[in-house]
Amino acid sequence: MRRLKTIGVASSLGANITGSELGAALLMQSDRFQRLLHDNGVDLHWIQLHPEAGDDKFQAQKQLFQKISQQLHRIVSTGDPFIAIGVDHANAMGIWQ
Repeated sequence: MRRLKTIGVASSLGANITGSELGAALLMQSDRFQRLLHDNGVDLHWIQLHPEAGDDKFQAQKQLFQKISQQLHRIVSTGDPFIAIGVDHANAMGIWQ
């Protein structure tokens, strides 16, 4: 089995579409998705990230991007393969930082 560290980002701050923050969690709970991974020799090790609650949406996004970036920096420094899953495309700012 090939093990991938998987960052699941639960946020809809950039998309502003209710429910988009559930994307990674829905995949994580999907029997069909889990079977597909297993059948292809892939084991995902999930790390869930969430934005901090608060009134300032832009500050919450900034903090989330920093959490994503820090977590991925730790993973990349080990040389482990990874995947980042989030429906909100704004999360790419933290992923590619």
